[in-house]
Order: sequence, then structure tokens, then C-alpha cells
Amino acid sequence: MTALPARGGVVLWVGARVLFVPVEVVVKLVPVPKVARVPGVTDDLLGVGLVDGEAVPVLAIGPERASVLVCTHDGERMGVVGHSRSATGFFPADPAGAGVLVDAEVAEVLDLAGLAGGVQRTSRGSRLPA
Repeated sequence: MTALPARGGVVLWVGARVLFVPVEVVVKLVPVPKVARVPGVTDDLLGVGLVDGEAVPVLAIGPERASVLVCTHDGERMGVVGHSRSATGFFPADPAGAGVLVDAEVAEVLDLAGLAGGVQRTSRGSRLPA
């Protein structure tokens, strides 16, 4: 039997969901900075926090607020909070899809494009200026 290829990255536990973030987009995992709310945006966007002196949108994927995973999408940084725990390393690829296997469970790839799209939409559905 051939071993499954391994994928490097970060696994996040959000309630009963297990999510995978590929190493190619991971910047760092840090304590949640002070976050300033932005009026008129969706509830998923908690606001903007300073990470390494740079203003980064902080998005929620769950209720926890202990740490923020800073990622890049289309060349822009974004922070993701809401996971109860995380693990880093190499994980076997899921033979049926794009995710990875963690403790016999499939971890889906976190949809950063979907999260990033939510940053640009206000609570009324219009777009913020680019």
C-alpha cells in the first residue's frame, strides 16, 4: 500500500468542524490583537487589528478569541479567529478531496476566498471601496 502524500499547514478546530490551512498561505499564529470595529460591515468581520505594525482585517469563523491565524489571500493579509485549538505540521492528504486527514477525520481546506469576499461586503450587501 502506498502512503498518502503529506501536506504542510495548520489544522483548526471550530466546534465539531476541522479545517486545514495550507502552509503556502500561513503567515503566523499570534495572540489576538486589540481589534477596532468597522461600522457597516458584516458580523464575520470583527474589525481591524495591528499585526507587526500592519492593519489586518480580523474575521471570525467561530466563537473563540484566544489566537489569530494570520494568512495571505491574493497578496493581502487577513486574520482568522474562532478556533478552539490548532496544530501545525504535515498531515496525510485526503484521497477523496483537497483536505487532509487528522485523527481519521477529514479536515476541509478553509475557504479564504469566501472569507475575503465577506470583508468587501457591507451588511447591506453593497461593496466597500477597494
